[in-house]
Amino acid sequence: MVTTKEKMSFIIVCGFIGIFLFILCGQARQAQAQVSINERIERQHKRIDQGVRAGHLTPDEKRILTDNVNYVRDQEAHFKASGAIPAAEREHLQRLLDENSHMIDKKAPVKTLRAGTGSPGIGAPGKEAPAKAATTVAPAKPAQPEGKVTTPTRQPPAKGMVWVNTATKVYHVEGDPYYGKTKNGEWMTEEDAIKKGFHKSK
Repeated sequence: MVTTKEKMSFIIVCGFIGIFLFILCGQARQAQAQVSINERIERQHKRIDQGVRAGHLTPDEKRILTDNVNYVRDQEAHFKASGAIPAAEREHLQRLLDENSHMIDKKAPVKTLRAGTGSPGIGAPGKEAPAKAATTVAPAKPAQPEGKVTTPTRQPPAKGMVWVNTATKVYHVEGDPYYGKTKNGEWMTEEDAIKKGFHKSK
């Protein structure tokens, strides 16, 4: 006959085993989430090339998807210039790679991930391209080496304003290494930035 003491011992042992398994699962998920952005970028470049060779992707789609990957790579290099990528920015770059991955697999329409720009090579539905182009597309610039920030610092129109990165929904205050420097952004008061859903850089 099992005593009450033996039952309690069994319950305690099972509890410890459950906690141990929970911790192990959490660590496994964390390790999976920490797959480096560079590794994902390399894999996506290969998948894009395979998709073109298999006839799954058109040359125009390849151009857009490759530009998306290069955009993420350039953003990562920009943030690494300060020595570390803020957690919020890293999560945003991972989400952009998730979105591009779905486009490579044709689970979502192919489009540019660059904020405020149209997709190069593919017109908007229902619109015809103009007969004469007003401007020519400049050749793509080579990627900047990591650790080098080339975006010039912009000056706020009024003292105390914050710089909001419209691509990542993060705002930067004076003294922050990205204050007025991110590629996509605008000036506004901190109060307006918070109202519009931006969060402060960590």
